[in-house]
Parts: sequence; structure tokens; C-alpha cells
Amino acid sequence: SQIIPVEKMPLLNYLMFRFESFGDIQNEIQVINYFNLCKRNPRVQFSIWTKNYAIFDKLLKNGYMGVKYEKPKNLILIISSPVVNQRVEIENYQFADKIFTVYSKEYAALNGVKINCGALSCMACQKCYNPENDTVYINELLK
Repeated sequence: SQIIPVEKMPLLNYLMFRFESFGDIQNEIQVINYFNLCKRNPRVQFSIWTKNYAIFDKLLKNGYMGVKYEKPKNLILIISSPVVNQRVEIENYQFADKIFTVYSKEYAALNGVKINCGALSCMACQKCYNPENDTVYINELLK
């Protein structure tokens, strides 16, 4: 409900940190606070999956209460496609780093969708967490 200044954010001792493992962002203030946590911890690689990408879009285009915001360089923003078998196109959301989509086995087979998620643990795979790789579309089979 309120913006926490960068200097009041905690220092974290992590290599990687995932926001919203269970849930999603609620509003622009929450995103600003996440941005501030990223700024306070520049050596931590943060990531967030969201279906509420319109909040990021609005904040990054319009700012908040007269203040402009940029996505921190140490934050990987992954849009979760909200509908199974319907990929969101990254060209429409330049602020996003990756797109995560779930496909049914039948749809993937009929449409030649290459499944590149699910065979390894997230810690071993790192397609989503590593900003250095070229993987933009993460495709997972429906469980």
C-alpha cells in the first residue's frame, strides 16, 4: 500500500531470487517496491512470472504519480501466457524478457511446438533465470 524507499529495502545474500512463486502482482506500488528491492541488491538476479503484465506495461509507459520507472537490469520479467495453447507474442511487450506458455500434448504435437521446459529441474535448466541465453519462448506441457 506504500512505496518503500530503496535505502529501506533489505540487503539479500542470494545469487537468484524469484518474486511471486505462488501468486501474482496486484498493483503498481508492489512493482515499484520490487524495482526498489532490485536496485538495493544489484548483484542478485531477480525474476518474476506474471499474467498481470498490463500493470508493468502501464507503469513503464506512464510512470506513477509523476515519476518515471525503468525495469532494473537485474530483473528478468517473464510473461505467463494466460491461456493454454495461446502464446503471447513478445513483440507486443518490449519490456518482457521471456514468454512462458503451457501447451496440451495434442496441440504441441499438431502444431510443431518444441517443448523446452519440464525435463530438468529449474536449478539445472536455467532457461528462465539466465539473462545470457537466447531462449525467449519457454514452452511447457500441461501437467
